Amino acid sequence: MNVCLQLLFPPYSKVQSRARNLVQNRSSDLWRHVPGELNPTYLLSRGSPPRLFSYSLWWEGPSWLLEPPSNWSIDCLACETSEVEREKRKVRLCNLVAVEGEIPWYAIKFSNFQSIIRFVSWMLRFVKNAKKMLQFREIGNLTVHEIEHAEKTLIKIFQAKFFPFEDSFPIMNVITDEEGIKRVKTRITERSDNPEFIYPIILPGECLFTQRLIEYYHRQNCHAGTQILLGILRERFWIVRGRRVVWKIVRNCIRCQRYKCKSPGSEPVSLPSDRVNDAAVFEVVGVDLAGLLYVKGGQKSWIVLLTCTTYRDVHLELTSSLSTEAFFLLSLRRFIAKRGRPRVIYSDNGTNFRGAQGELSGIDREIILKLNTIQSIIWKFNPPTAA
Repeated sequence: MNVCLQLLFPPYSKVQSRARNLVQNRSSDLWRHVPGELNPTYLLSRGSPPRLFSYSLWWEGPSWLLEPPSNWSIDCLACETSEVEREKRKVRLCNLVAVEGEIPWYAIKFSNFQSIIRFVSWMLRFVKNAKKMLQFREIGNLTVHEIEHAEKTLIKIFQAKFFPFEDSFPIMNVITDEEGIKRVKTRITERSDNPEFIYPIILPGECLFTQRLIEYYHRQNCHAGTQILLGILRERFWIVRGRRVVWKIVRNCIRCQRYKCKSPGSEPVSLPSDRVNDAAVFEVVGVDLAGLLYVKGGQKSWIVLLTCTTYRDVHLELTSSLSTEAFFLLSLRRFIAKRGRPRVIYSDNGTNFRGAQGELSGIDREIILKLNTIQSIIWKFNPPTAA
């Protein structure tokens, strides 16, 4: 009970958090200690006798509670902090040091990854030539070895700026190769593959150099999406929070946004009456040609395609000539004999027939209109270049 009394005083944060509600409601000077023999709640913990109903301590409490507080013989006890000290919360201070690497000026000046690499390559060649005699200096275009050396040098610079300490890596299994480049040790070390794939180079995700690298690989791989681009990058590099960084680069790509945008659509027009009204099969038809085909013997042939505009039924006729007699009269007569006389026939305006040049010169449009008028068939030509 003495421990409970000590918990009411708030010298420590842990004790204060446990007794906050009690301390806020009552002052700590008003709390008193009731001995165990006068505490009615102890009767239950010690085992209550059958004649509990006759115990005045249980029903009324200690007799001195009926007197004024000044006559109480129970005073505030001195605070014993020995037991409270054992429950004192141990405070541990953790200092977080945030290191922001200074971005080199050439990483900001150039907006292209290749430009940064070539600039550093020329800088390294200048430094190397400055240490040599004139006749031993390297001249001419940059070599592949110089480009690779500049790329590795930049990687080591940015790794040192963003990962200055050994515990700065978010991934624990990081090793350093013989060139001083920090790599991630993956779980496929037993695989006989490219060492760069087994031990990819770790790069900071928020680094401007890494963003230029991702943009370069994005353009080199035909503006690949997030998943494909991330897989290609992981063949050589392990980017911290790579998926989020790659997704942001792909989303902000101007060319990708241009190709993903939706073209403004036109309002769909109503279908013509011949397409929606009830009609018999092949009452309204459309006619067109398909071919050229070669039948047995090397003879040229074409297919006359007649389709019902209402029910989309198809009727095919074979013709060996594009003359008016063979193409139209005979094919139409065979169609009428099998399917019945149509009421309306739709066809194009002949612009698609011009590829046949002289072979279609025998088709006489006037004869077609005259014969259809006699048979009470309405012939309608579509406008040229109409869909």
